[in-house]
Amino acid sequence: MKEIKYFIFLLSIALVCCKDKKVSAVATASGELEFYNELIEESPFVDSLYSLRAAYYYDHGQFKDAIKDLEYAIKLDSSRPQYFHLLADSYLDNNQSFDGLNTMKEAATRFPQRISTLLKLCEFQNILKRYEQSVITAIEILKIDPLNAEAYFMTGINYRDLKDTANAIKSFKKATTYNDKLVDAWILLAQLSYQKEPAYSEKCIETAMRIDSLSVITLNSIAAFYQDKNFEKALTIYRKMILIDPSNTTAYLNAGLLYFSIDSFSRALEHFNIACMKNPTNAQYYYYRGTAREALSDKTGARADYQMAVNLAPDNTEYKTALNQLK
Repeated sequence: MKEIKYFIFLLSIALVCCKDKKVSAVATASGELEFYNELIEESPFVDSLYSLRAAYYYDHGQFKDAIKDLEYAIKLDSSRPQYFHLLADSYLDNNQSFDGLNTMKEAATRFPQRISTLLKLCEFQNILKRYEQSVITAIEILKIDPLNAEAYFMTGINYRDLKDTANAIKSFKKATTYNDKLVDAWILLAQLSYQKEPAYSEKCIETAMRIDSLSVITLNSIAAFYQDKNFEKALTIYRKMILIDPSNTTAYLNAGLLYFSIDSFSRALEHFNIACMKNPTNAQYYYYRGTAREALSDKTGARADYQMAVNLAPDNTEYKTALNQLK
């Protein structure tokens, strides 16, 4: 029996590696969930098997099942911090954010020197607007590792949320000093320092672009920075996003809003139209297309778009108001 359990344990480790590489051939061939179920039925006290199945549940949006498996995995073996991390994420995505926070508090108590656990607690505290507590956690991390860029970054995030711009800037500068590849820190530095140091702010954005010029997430943040500052630069970045990922409807929407802001309603309509075609279930896209049509005196088209927006999001008062004003 011990040999069987040992074999299953080794197999579970192999499956973790396969899952990370997205080549879990054995599990896929026999049905991944069924495969985990069979292993657990054969060996119901191997904690790693419950963790594997929980990861499957989490990846497929079955958060309650993930929570159940992870709680049992921790009951079997509470020495594995990754179980607490995934359990906290499962709670968060299941709209049980305070349970997620409490899970990370427990994890931090159990593993007080584990920086990745403390960073995750720091993030959860920030998500739940426990900004001062999050700063304290970040300071604890810096006591362990005084050069930890992520801790300085989280400190900056919290100071920003506390409206303490000066300390936020100092923290982000520290973060980029110890890790000059932190794109988000450079972008936030640019945003926060623009009013007093526009030249420095521009350099921060240029640095972010040099570090990561192919990620649509990064490009979208940079374009948003330029949205109300430099029309041509923002539009150029949205075009680049579309070239990298033609399915990215956010780029079409924001480019449309950019054109709308300069009263180029026809060009705005073109972009809103593409966004609607690529994502026909997004109420916001129909609403903005309606605003462009209304600006072009196409009241019939605008009314149809506003009605579609209301149909898709019946509780949105903005969409209802726009429709009622045309009736």
